[in-house]
Amino acid sequence: MTRFTFALLLMTFVFQACSNDPSHTNSQNATPDTSQADSLFKDVMNIHDEAMAKMGTLHQLKKELEAMKSTSSVPHDSIDSLIMKIERADEGMFDWMGNFKDPRTASDQKRIIDALHLELEKVQIVANDIDAAINEATQLIEKEQLIEKE
Repeated sequence: MTRFTFALLLMTFVFQACSNDPSHTNSQNATPDTSQADSLFKDVMNIHDEAMAKMGTLHQLKKELEAMKSTSSVPHDSIDSLIMKIERADEGMFDWMGNFKDPRTASDQKRIIDALHLELEKVQIVANDIDAAINEATQLIEKEQLIEKE
């Protein structure tokens, strides 16, 4: 089973577990801190979901770059460096997912909110790395395609 498939399965279980937990769906008993924690958690998950939606593109670009090595005039070191950047972005997502634990189960609301702020920063870095890798790979591939057309 590939890492990508494993990650998708893992996230499916995480989302099902979160959606089935009644303590996170009862807004009538929510305190302002609980609401803030739930809002932060939603922000973290939204960034994660947006970044995960780009993983297929990331993997496709890696394949295209690997294929370019045999036909391109671009130095192999440049292509290899970009492939490594893609792999680091991919690993960053898997590492973040593997280490993420929903802190809303703790009893100290300040700790929960602080932990969610930290997770928000971490997942944003992961998302930024994915975006940067996609942008750089796309630019190089498009540049190479323009050169081939000439």
